[in-house]
Amino acid sequence: MTTLITAGALSAGLLGIGSTATASASTPPHTSAHQAITQDVKPPIVNNNWRLSVAGAPAEYLVQVSGLTEHEVTFTRRTGNQTIVDKWLKDPSRFRPGYITIDVLDFHGRTVQRYRFDLPQIRRVTSSGDGSVQTLTVTFDRLIIS
Repeated sequence: MTTLITAGALSAGLLGIGSTATASASTPPHTSAHQAITQDVKPPIVNNNWRLSVAGAPAEYLVQVSGLTEHEVTFTRRTGNQTIVDKWLKDPSRFRPGYITIDVLDFHGRTVQRYRFDLPQIRRVTSSGDGSVQTLTVTFDRLIIS
């Protein structure tokens, strides 16, 4: 979990360094995120630092990875896009991927660290009040970090 948070913070920091903006002489110094907002440029997106793949096929970017224990991972995803994850959620007894991976990405979208969860099973799904995001808790038999 610490690695996921560290990689996310590192990616956010690297994105912030790459922001180019100049403040006028009459304004106080700003952070790179503030400069980006004031110039109608969105600040660095840190919630696309994780990519979920199902059985080797990239499925979607995650909003957050919030928990990792010895045999359980919890992550949050946006709803609306029909992906292989939706197929898995619709019929988890018939669709059983052999593994899923969560890749920690750098600001170029390259994998920095990969977490592979063998024999995953959906344990719990909770939706936000407006249904725009879902939090999934998935159990697994083995974790491989590479």
